[in-house]
Amino acid sequence: MDPNHRDRVAFLRLASGRFRRNMKLKQSGTAKTIGVHNPILFFASERETVDEAWPGDIIGIPNHGVLRVGGHAVGSGQCGVYRHSQFRPEILRRVRLSDPMKQKHLARALESLGEEGVTPIVQAADRRAWIVAVVGPCSWMC
Repeated sequence: MDPNHRDRVAFLRLASGRFRRNMKLKQSGTAKTIGVHNPILFFASERETVDEAWPGDIIGIPNHGVLRVGGHAVGSGQCGVYRHSQFRPEILRRVRLSDPMKQKHLARALESLGEEGVTPIVQAADRRAWIVAVVGPCSWMC
């Protein structure tokens, strides 16, 4: 990624068929159409624009919060059948700041983390704290 710019890239592994640049994909579940004009192929710190990709290839798609972890996309006119397993959170932690002046910074950081789709984050009923849910124990949380 570019250290001078915060990139948001979704990585997509092709399961079948052929992907072509400027192809339109439909996100399964929400049925939103995504135009993929600049698919990226990564190799170490280098990146290049891909014109086509085949099953097994992993490409990067510039993502503006539409694609999430575990999501699926299909080409136009194709049927998408998938089953994505999700794990029930085992640990819930309340996150609060002692300095209320930094509440907006915390809210932005946690919302960004939640958009990545790995960790569910909700605001507590009293709206003074956030709740972060994780699947299993981590050394930094315990």
